[in-house]
Amino acid sequence: MSRIKEVLDGFNTTVKIVKKKNPDKSKLYIAFDLFVNMLIYPISFPDYRKCNYINLTKEEKKQCITKEEYKRFVYYMDDEKYRNVFLDKSIFDKTFKDFIGRDYIDLRECSLDEFKSFIQGKQSVFAKVLDEFGGHGISKIKDFSNPEQLYETLKENKQFLIEDTIVQHDELNRINPYAVNNVRFSTVVKDGQVYVVTRTLRLNTGNDPVISSNDVMVNVDEEGNLISDAIDEMFETYEKHPDTNAQIKGTKLPFIKEAEEMVKKAALRVPQVRYVGWDVGITPNGPLLIEGNFYPSYGLTQFYLLNPDYPLKRRLKAIMKEEYDLIEKK
Repeated sequence: MSRIKEVLDGFNTTVKIVKKKNPDKSKLYIAFDLFVNMLIYPISFPDYRKCNYINLTKEEKKQCITKEEYKRFVYYMDDEKYRNVFLDKSIFDKTFKDFIGRDYIDLRECSLDEFKSFIQGKQSVFAKVLDEFGGHGISKIKDFSNPEQLYETLKENKQFLIEDTIVQHDELNRINPYAVNNVRFSTVVKDGQVYVVTRTLRLNTGNDPVISSNDVMVNVDEEGNLISDAIDEMFETYEKHPDTNAQIKGTKLPFIKEAEEMVKKAALRVPQVRYVGWDVGITPNGPLLIEGNFYPSYGLTQFYLLNPDYPLKRRLKAIMKEEYDLIEKK
């Protein structure tokens, strides 16, 4: 019964969102079009609304990657034997130690005394579950008054990875000082060359110190300019940050070219994982890696309100060429 409710909720939410952006179309027409498209194409509710299916021609729809197509692409590009580098945050930090720009410890490997030494003099640290995504299992720790209890609690919660707090650049603090706002770069490795597919700034809302599903997204060009309004998952757009009222579009982020060079170098460190979404923090001293995702959300790169050239398949084909045809046949 819960699955039926989940499907109905997804259907109704999609109709509501599409109606908001297409006021000239009736809800009945949108519901019918959604139903027909889901019969013809193997798409999900987010695919339909984020790709703007209601306004696409048949040929344009063929350039939008679906959930199943994306899964085939990722699993083709990313060797299963090497995915754990990105699935385990502690392994990631060790593998990319020269790119992460902060100290860390793994509670599975350190003693209580080593933990006490690590937190001594710090105002805060971040504790992370090793294999969670989307901001889940991450806590900002400020209270070190009882380190013995904290040590045991973190281990009980499986928050084994403890990292220094990242100090972000003033330009990002101006927009949103409550979280480490990050730029998501997606990269593809083809014949030993790294291609940057997308750059997306993610800004959190609600004074949450962790970037999560509540964030808003902004398109970033290769010079670091914010070239779109902020957009959330409900298709609401914001010219200014909803919490700080800071101007978004037209702002230029610092160190974007340096960040792009960094992710290109990082992408070749584990070349067996050829498609990665990199979360990059921008500090006063330059960029650093926060984490990498071997299965990054394709909603960021295939959102018509965010990326005017959004049909993701077309962009991947331009890089992969004949190899993409092999993936489609799998």
